Amino acid sequence: MKVNGHIQLYPLLRISVMLILGIFVGSYLCHYVSGWIWIALTFSCLLAALLINNRPMWVSVLILSASFFYGEGIITFSIADNESNSIIERKKEHEAVVLGQPEKKDKTAACELLLLTQDKSLTIKCLFIVDESNKSALNLHAGDGVIVRSKIRKEGYTFVNNDEWKPAVVNVSHLSLLTRTKILALEFRDNLLRKFFDNEKQAEELIVAALALGNKAAISGETRHSYSIAGISHVLALSGLHLGIIYTLIMLLFPKKRLRVISQCLVLLFIWGYVLLTGFSYSVVRSAIMLTIFGVLSVANRKGMSLNTLSFAVIIMLVFHPKSLWDVGFQLSFMAVLAILLFYQPIRAIFGEVSNRFLRYVADVISVSLAAQLGTFPLVLHYFGQFSNYFMLSNVIIIPVVYVILFLSLLMFCSYPVDWLFMFIKQILIDIVEWLNSLVVWISHLPGASIENVYVNVSQTFAIYILIGSVSILMYFFRKPLIR
Repeated sequence: MKVNGHIQLYPLLRISVMLILGIFVGSYLCHYVSGWIWIALTFSCLLAALLINNRPMWVSVLILSASFFYGEGIITFSIADNESNSIIERKKEHEAVVLGQPEKKDKTAACELLLLTQDKSLTIKCLFIVDESNKSALNLHAGDGVIVRSKIRKEGYTFVNNDEWKPAVVNVSHLSLLTRTKILALEFRDNLLRKFFDNEKQAEELIVAALALGNKAAISGETRHSYSIAGISHVLALSGLHLGIIYTLIMLLFPKKRLRVISQCLVLLFIWGYVLLTGFSYSVVRSAIMLTIFGVLSVANRKGMSLNTLSFAVIIMLVFHPKSLWDVGFQLSFMAVLAILLFYQPIRAIFGEVSNRFLRYVADVISVSLAAQLGTFPLVLHYFGQFSNYFMLSNVIIIPVVYVILFLSLLMFCSYPVDWLFMFIKQILIDIVEWLNSLVVWISHLPGASIENVYVNVSQTFAIYILIGSVSILMYFFRKPLIR
């Protein structure tokens, strides 16, 4: 089929767009049309495409229609499944597995529980009520079995009083191999964190735990606010930034040209092991999928990161979890990557060729940061009503520090069996993070550090994206070097 225009170069982009539209429309029609009707329409379109494969235009139309109908089908089944499992009308006993050490919050201890029902497992947020006379819930750890007597609320959480739970030995043999492996990985992470934390958790320890293992539940609101105002709140949430850094650091251990297939397989195996260790959060899984595609394509000497790569990751995530479409982290993550793919080169071209190594680094970081902000700030304004004015300054200074912190964290966790080495690296990390926190607080207190309470509605958000697209076209055609 003859390529006509740039859009024809990105077939997965078109499929992902139609899948998204199908999921969006299906969320409104889910109570009126059976999911099986949408699946039947999907297969009908695919079958028709096979029968008329000599007509490329109609084949494309039918494949895109199948993507749309499939999106409607999977969201219909997902909503029906959630409605049938999210509410338990009365209190009853449940066997469950603790997925993380409870964090003390006022008069409750919050953690995730994996309920072991007869037909499937269900992850919920559990709030154990604690008081001065009974704090036993705080002694629970990942992998512990419990029996709780409670009512599961529609929002996916439950409150459990002191006399409504007890430790128990539970049978997890009926769970999938992936789920059992995830529980073992979370147990290992819990052991790492227990060895890492002192009796009284320091703010610096909490930052390292968030950066390296994704455990950010105990970070204070004040710390989160400082990082948000400084424009680097993304470093506290495991994402593509962290996995990309880890991928780069590990690749340095292997020769660039020899044993490429073996080295990529080992690195990707480590990456997915790390994803398992951090609890399989959606943001980390998204990044791991994209890195996997990047690694496979780089071995085949193909362009690793492209709109097709991003689109494929979107398709995989939405097929397995269509409700991710409404997840703020999902939206921010993919809009950031999309903006970097579209805007990084035009913005970087403004600076021209830079011979000085330091200035080249500054130009690269500013270009990536500005591109990512162009993709995400409309969503940030829509959801949070805040814009950080010093985000470029923060990223230029702090991204190299994050490299060092992640590198030392990997060394520290690899030295887990050697106590003195583990504690030595830990102290270095604490000193670095203490300096990092001081720098973040300083940036957050600069005059005009952020613009707050500027919320935009959905239509205004789309209008801003249209404006960004128009300006980016002008930048592309009228760019001039600023640095020689």
